[in-house]
Amino acid sequence: MPRRPPAPLVRHVRHVACVTLAAALSCAAPARATELSLGGGLGLTIATQPGVRDWIEDERAIVGEALPVSDWRTRLGPAVTPAIELRLRVHPRWTAGASFELFRSEVRNESYAGGSLRGWSSRFEQQFADVAAHVAWWPAIAPGAYVGARAGRGRGTLSLNGGGALGTDPNQRVSLSGTWEASVTTWGVYGGWQAMGTANPRVDLRLGWAGRDLGQPGTGAWGNVNGPASGPLRAADGRALGVDFSGPYAALTFVFARTVAP
Repeated sequence: MPRRPPAPLVRHVRHVACVTLAAALSCAAPARATELSLGGGLGLTIATQPGVRDWIEDERAIVGEALPVSDWRTRLGPAVTPAIELRLRVHPRWTAGASFELFRSEVRNESYAGGSLRGWSSRFEQQFADVAAHVAWWPAIAPGAYVGARAGRGRGTLSLNGGGALGTDPNQRVSLSGTWEASVTTWGVYGGWQAMGTANPRVDLRLGWAGRDLGQPGTGAWGNVNGPASGPLRAADGRALGVDFSGPYAALTFVFARTVAP
Protein backbone atom coordinates (compact mmCIF):
# COMPACT_ATOMS: atom_id res chain seq x y z
CA MET A 1 0.00 0.00 0.00
CA PRO A 2 1.55 3.36 -1.06
CA ARG A 3 2.61 5.66 1.76
CA ARG A 4 0.97 9.06 2.15
CA PRO A 5 3.37 12.02 1.76
CA PRO A 6 4.33 13.77 4.98
CA ALA A 7 1.93 16.49 6.15
CA PRO A 8 4.56 19.31 5.90
CA LEU A 9 5.15 18.42 2.24
CA VAL A 10 1.43 18.49 1.50
CA ARG A 11 1.15 21.91 3.11
CA HIS A 12 4.15 23.16 1.11
CA VAL A 13 2.71 21.95 -2.19
CA ARG A 14 -0.61 23.60 -1.39
CA HIS A 15 1.15 26.83 -0.52
CA VAL A 16 3.14 26.86 -3.77
CA ALA A 17 0.01 26.09 -5.77
CA CYS A 18 -1.90 28.90 -4.12
CA VAL A 19 0.92 31.40 -4.66
CA THR A 20 1.29 30.34 -8.30
CA LEU A 21 -2.45 30.62 -8.93
CA ALA A 22 -2.62 34.03 -7.28
CA ALA A 23 0.30 35.28 -9.35
CA ALA A 24 -1.27 33.97 -12.54
CA LEU A 25 -4.57 35.64 -11.80
CA SER A 26 -2.77 38.86 -10.95
CA CYS A 27 -0.97 38.86 -14.28
CA ALA A 28 -4.06 37.84 -16.24
CA ALA A 29 -6.38 40.42 -14.73
CA PRO A 30 -4.59 43.42 -13.19
CA ALA A 31 -6.56 44.96 -10.35
CA ARG A 32 -8.35 48.20 -11.11
CA ALA A 33 -10.82 50.39 -9.32
CA THR A 34 -14.39 49.83 -10.40
CA GLU A 35 -17.76 51.47 -9.91
CA LEU A 36 -20.67 50.27 -7.81
CA SER A 37 -24.03 52.00 -8.17
CA LEU A 38 -27.48 51.80 -6.67
CA GLY A 39 -30.47 53.24 -8.46
CA GLY A 40 -34.08 53.75 -7.51
CA GLY A 41 -36.96 55.32 -9.34
CA LEU A 42 -40.34 55.02 -10.99
CA GLY A 43 -41.46 53.81 -14.37
CA LEU A 44 -44.56 53.13 -16.43
CA THR A 45 -45.36 49.62 -17.63
CA ILE A 46 -48.01 48.72 -20.20
CA ALA A 47 -49.01 45.06 -19.91
CA THR A 48 -50.59 44.04 -23.21
CA GLN A 49 -53.00 41.44 -21.70
CA PRO A 50 -54.67 40.41 -25.00
CA GLY A 51 -56.75 37.83 -23.13
CA VAL A 52 -58.26 40.46 -20.87
CA ARG A 53 -59.00 42.65 -23.88
CA ASP A 54 -60.81 39.80 -25.66
CA TRP A 55 -62.84 38.99 -22.52
CA ILE A 56 -63.95 42.60 -22.06
CA GLU A 57 -64.87 42.84 -25.76
CA ASP A 58 -67.16 39.82 -25.28
CA GLU A 59 -68.55 41.34 -22.08
CA ARG A 60 -69.28 44.64 -23.83
CA ALA A 61 -71.15 42.85 -26.62
CA ILE A 62 -73.32 40.91 -24.15
CA VAL A 63 -73.97 43.76 -21.72
CA GLY A 64 -74.57 46.15 -24.62
CA GLU A 65 -77.74 44.29 -25.53
CA ALA A 66 -79.34 45.55 -22.29
CA LEU A 67 -77.32 48.55 -21.09
CA PRO A 68 -75.32 51.43 -22.61
CA VAL A 69 -71.61 50.59 -23.01
CA SER A 70 -70.33 53.48 -25.12
CA ASP A 71 -67.63 54.35 -22.57
CA TRP A 72 -66.53 50.71 -21.97
CA ARG A 73 -62.73 50.44 -21.60
CA THR A 74 -61.03 47.27 -22.84
CA ARG A 75 -57.40 47.86 -21.80
CA LEU A 76 -55.65 47.96 -18.46
CA GLY A 77 -54.06 51.35 -17.93
CA PRO A 78 -50.32 52.04 -17.63
CA ALA A 79 -48.99 50.86 -14.28
CA VAL A 80 -46.67 52.92 -12.08
CA THR A 81 -43.60 50.74 -11.48
CA PRO A 82 -41.25 51.39 -8.54
CA ALA A 83 -37.87 49.69 -9.01
CA ILE A 84 -34.39 49.40 -7.50
CA GLU A 85 -31.23 48.17 -9.25
CA LEU A 86 -27.73 47.37 -8.01
CA ARG A 87 -25.07 47.58 -10.72
CA LEU A 88 -21.32 46.78 -10.86
CA ARG A 89 -19.00 47.88 -13.67
CA VAL A 90 -17.07 44.70 -14.43
CA HIS A 91 -15.28 46.22 -17.46
CA PRO A 92 -14.99 49.76 -18.85
CA ARG A 93 -17.69 48.83 -21.39
CA TRP A 94 -19.74 46.27 -19.45
CA THR A 95 -21.89 46.27 -16.32
CA ALA A 96 -23.75 43.53 -14.49
CA GLY A 97 -26.53 43.98 -11.97
CA ALA A 98 -29.68 42.82 -10.26
CA SER A 99 -33.07 44.48 -9.85
CA PHE A 100 -36.46 44.24 -8.18
CA GLU A 101 -39.64 45.88 -9.41
CA LEU A 102 -43.40 45.59 -9.06
CA PHE A 103 -46.49 47.14 -10.55
CA ARG A 104 -50.27 46.99 -10.37
CA SER A 105 -53.12 48.53 -12.32
CA GLU A 106 -56.80 47.94 -12.98
CA VAL A 107 -59.63 48.59 -15.41
CA ARG A 108 -63.22 49.21 -14.25
CA ASN A 109 -66.43 49.28 -16.26
CA GLU A 110 -70.00 49.83 -15.10
CA SER A 111 -73.39 50.66 -16.53
CA TYR A 112 -76.80 51.11 -14.92
CA ALA A 113 -80.31 51.72 -16.18
CA GLY A 114 -81.93 54.46 -14.14
CA GLY A 115 -85.05 53.53 -12.21
CA SER A 116 -84.65 49.76 -12.72
CA LEU A 117 -82.87 46.80 -11.21
CA ARG A 118 -80.67 46.40 -14.25
CA GLY A 119 -76.99 47.17 -13.79
CA TRP A 120 -73.55 45.75 -14.40
CA SER A 121 -70.00 46.36 -13.18
CA SER A 122 -66.66 44.59 -13.51
CA ARG A 123 -63.09 45.17 -12.43
CA PHE A 124 -59.89 43.49 -13.59
CA GLU A 125 -56.83 44.03 -11.40
CA GLN A 126 -53.28 42.94 -12.28
CA GLN A 127 -50.15 42.77 -10.14
CA PHE A 128 -46.64 41.60 -10.99
CA ALA A 129 -43.36 41.40 -9.04
CA ASP A 130 -40.06 40.62 -10.77
CA VAL A 131 -36.47 39.90 -9.69
CA ALA A 132 -33.94 39.97 -12.55
CA ALA A 133 -30.24 39.81 -13.42
CA HIS A 134 -28.89 42.35 -15.93
CA VAL A 135 -25.98 42.76 -18.30
CA ALA A 136 -25.40 45.96 -20.29
CA TRP A 137 -22.93 47.24 -22.88
CA TRP A 138 -21.82 50.88 -22.89
CA PRO A 139 -20.40 51.89 -26.31
CA ALA A 140 -17.41 54.22 -26.28
CA ILE A 141 -18.78 56.31 -29.16
CA ALA A 142 -21.84 57.36 -27.13
CA PRO A 143 -20.86 58.25 -23.55
CA GLY A 144 -23.66 57.49 -21.12
CA ALA A 145 -25.69 55.40 -23.58
CA TYR A 146 -26.18 51.67 -23.07
CA VAL A 147 -28.11 48.65 -24.31
CA GLY A 148 -28.91 45.73 -22.05
CA ALA A 149 -30.72 42.47 -21.49
CA ARG A 150 -32.36 40.98 -18.43
CA ALA A 151 -33.54 37.56 -17.25
CA GLY A 152 -35.29 36.72 -14.02
CA ARG A 153 -38.22 35.24 -12.21
CA GLY A 154 -41.54 36.87 -11.50
CA ARG A 155 -45.03 36.20 -10.17
CA GLY A 156 -48.18 37.68 -11.59
CA THR A 157 -51.78 37.78 -10.39
CA LEU A 158 -54.87 38.72 -12.36
CA SER A 159 -58.20 39.02 -10.54
CA LEU A 160 -61.75 39.66 -11.72
CA ASN A 161 -64.64 40.90 -9.60
CA GLY A 162 -68.08 42.34 -10.24
CA GLY A 163 -71.40 41.25 -11.69
CA GLY A 164 -74.97 42.43 -11.91
CA ALA A 165 -78.29 41.78 -13.62
CA LEU A 166 -79.10 42.42 -17.26
CA GLY A 167 -82.84 41.83 -16.77
CA THR A 168 -85.44 42.77 -14.19
CA ASP A 169 -85.52 39.34 -12.53
CA PRO A 170 -83.41 39.58 -9.31
CA ASN A 171 -82.86 35.82 -9.44
CA GLN A 172 -80.86 36.23 -12.63
CA ARG A 173 -78.01 38.15 -11.04
CA VAL A 174 -74.49 37.01 -12.01
CA SER A 175 -71.44 37.21 -9.73
CA LEU A 176 -67.96 37.71 -11.22
CA SER A 177 -65.09 36.42 -9.11
CA GLY A 178 -61.86 34.73 -10.17
CA THR A 179 -58.10 34.80 -9.68
CA TRP A 180 -55.38 33.56 -12.01
CA GLU A 181 -51.77 33.55 -10.83
CA ALA A 182 -48.48 31.82 -11.60
CA SER A 183 -44.69 32.23 -11.46
CA VAL A 184 -42.79 32.53 -14.72
CA THR A 185 -39.30 33.08 -16.13
CA THR A 186 -39.04 36.66 -17.39
CA TRP A 187 -36.80 38.34 -19.96
CA GLY A 188 -36.29 41.77 -21.42
CA VAL A 189 -34.22 44.04 -23.66
CA TYR A 190 -33.73 47.77 -23.24
CA GLY A 191 -31.73 50.84 -24.11
CA GLY A 192 -31.00 53.90 -22.04
CA TRP A 193 -28.87 56.87 -21.19
CA GLN A 194 -27.24 57.93 -17.92
CA ALA A 195 -25.74 61.32 -17.12
CA MET A 196 -22.15 60.13 -16.57
CA GLY A 197 -19.55 62.28 -14.87
CA THR A 198 -22.07 64.27 -12.86
CA ALA A 199 -22.43 64.48 -9.10
CA ASN A 200 -24.73 62.05 -7.32
CA PRO A 201 -27.49 61.38 -8.02
CA ARG A 202 -27.19 60.74 -11.75
CA VAL A 203 -30.29 60.74 -13.93
CA ASP A 204 -30.94 57.50 -15.85
CA LEU A 205 -33.59 57.17 -18.58
CA ARG A 206 -34.55 53.76 -20.00
CA LEU A 207 -36.96 52.32 -22.58
CA GLY A 208 -37.50 48.60 -23.07
CA TRP A 209 -39.71 45.58 -23.57
CA ALA A 210 -40.30 42.88 -20.94
CA GLY A 211 -41.57 39.35 -21.60
CA ARG A 212 -43.83 38.08 -18.78
CA ASP A 213 -46.29 35.60 -20.29
CA LEU A 214 -48.06 33.34 -17.75
CA GLY A 215 -49.80 31.32 -20.43
CA GLN A 216 -53.20 30.01 -19.30
CA PRO A 217 -53.03 29.51 -15.53
CA GLY A 218 -55.96 27.59 -14.01
CA THR A 219 -58.04 28.48 -10.99
CA GLY A 220 -61.00 27.25 -8.98
CA ALA A 221 -64.66 27.83 -9.80
CA TRP A 222 -65.62 31.34 -10.88
CA GLY A 223 -68.60 33.11 -12.41
CA ASN A 224 -68.83 34.93 -15.74
CA VAL A 225 -71.43 36.50 -17.99
CA ASN A 226 -72.48 33.03 -19.18
CA GLY A 227 -72.80 31.52 -15.70
CA PRO A 228 -70.48 29.35 -13.57
CA ALA A 229 -67.16 28.29 -15.08
CA SER A 230 -63.81 26.91 -13.95
CA GLY A 231 -60.19 26.64 -15.08
CA PRO A 232 -58.49 29.39 -17.09
CA LEU A 233 -60.07 32.69 -18.07
CA ARG A 234 -62.38 31.93 -21.01
CA ALA A 235 -64.00 33.91 -23.79
CA ALA A 236 -67.74 33.78 -24.48
CA ASP A 237 -67.20 31.04 -27.07
CA GLY A 238 -65.30 28.87 -24.56
CA ARG A 239 -61.77 29.62 -25.76
CA ALA A 240 -59.12 29.63 -23.04
CA LEU A 241 -57.52 33.07 -22.78
CA GLY A 242 -53.95 33.81 -21.77
CA VAL A 243 -52.65 36.03 -18.98
CA ASP A 244 -49.77 38.02 -20.43
CA PHE A 245 -48.00 40.81 -18.53
CA SER A 246 -45.53 41.39 -21.40
CA GLY A 247 -45.20 44.87 -22.83
CA PRO A 248 -43.18 48.08 -23.18
CA TYR A 249 -41.95 50.13 -20.27
CA ALA A 250 -40.15 53.38 -19.52
CA ALA A 251 -38.22 54.26 -16.37
CA LEU A 252 -36.68 57.31 -14.76
CA THR A 253 -34.08 56.38 -12.14
CA PHE A 254 -31.77 58.33 -9.85
CA VAL A 255 -28.42 56.59 -9.50
CA PHE A 256 -25.89 56.90 -6.66
CA ALA A 257 -22.43 55.67 -7.69
CA ARG A 258 -19.11 55.30 -5.92
CA THR A 259 -15.68 54.03 -6.85
CA VAL A 260 -14.66 50.78 -5.20
CA ALA A 261 -10.98 50.10 -4.65
CA PRO A 262 -9.64 46.66 -5.72
